[in-house]
Amino acid sequence: MRNLKDTSRIVVKVGTSTLTNDDGTFNKKAFEKVVDVLASLHKSGKDIVLVTCGAIPLGVAKLKLVCYPSDMKVKQAASSVGQGLLMGLYDKAFGKYGITVGQLLLTKYTNQRDDTLTNATNTLIALFSHRAIPIINQNDPIIVDEIVLGDNDALAGYVASIVQADLLIFLTSTDGLYNKDPKAPDAKIIPEITALTNEIKASAGGTSSNRSTGGMATKLAAAMVASRSPSKTKTLIMNGKNPTKIFNALKGEQVGTYIEFDSH
Repeated sequence: MRNLKDTSRIVVKVGTSTLTNDDGTFNKKAFEKVVDVLASLHKSGKDIVLVTCGAIPLGVAKLKLVCYPSDMKVKQAASSVGQGLLMGLYDKAFGKYGITVGQLLLTKYTNQRDDTLTNATNTLIALFSHRAIPIINQNDPIIVDEIVLGDNDALAGYVASIVQADLLIFLTSTDGLYNKDPKAPDAKIIPEITALTNEIKASAGGTSSNRSTGGMATKLAAAMVASRSPSKTKTLIMNGKNPTKIFNALKGEQVGTYIEFDSH
C-alpha cells in the first residue's frame, strides 16, 4: 500500500527526543540533518510544514538551569526563552538554502474556534503561495496542557488535516511502532497499519523519556485525525536520527511504520 510517489504536501513533526542528546542538551547535528532533508524536499517542489519541539531544551541552556525542570512554571519560562532561539536556528539553517520560514504558535483551541481556524488556515495557504516553510509549535507559555499531554502530536494531526497533506511524518526516537516493548529481544516493527485494532492500541505505550511528552498512542490518534481529511492523509512513524530515510520511504521502500487506514 506504500504508494507515496505522488506525495506533494508533507507535514513533518520532529520530537524533543530527536532534537536532544541523552543529557537533555540540544543536538545541533541532529537538528541540521532534519533541516537538510526538509530543504531538499522543499527544493524538489513539495510543500513542507514543520511541527517542532525543542524550545524548552534551548531555554533550559540559556537560563543556565542545572537540569531539565520538573516545575511547570519553569518549563513555561524555558519555553518562552527558547522559542525565539529555536526560530532563529531554523531561520539561519533554512536560510542557507535560500528558504524563508514563518512561525505559527498554536494551541488546541485553534481548531475549536471558527475564526482562529480560518486565520491559521489562511496564513498557511499564504506561506505556501510564497514558497515559505511554516514552522509550528504549541504556545506552551500560556497553555499548560500542551506541555503535559504532548499535544504537538495531536497538533500535527490537525495541521495535516487543515492543509490536506498527503503525508504526515513523525520523527521519533524509535524505528516505528513495535508489537511490544522495543527493548524486548523478540520485539518486531509493525510495518503497516490499516485499522486501529485493540492489538495495535495495546502495542502503543507511553514515552520513555522525561523530556518527551508524547507517545505512540498520541501519534496513532493524530494519524486517525489526519486520515479523515479530504486528502485522506497517510502517516509514517520513523526514526528521526536518520531523516534521510524519508527519501527511501517516498520511493515506496519499507521504512518505519506506515499507516493508511481503510476507508471509514
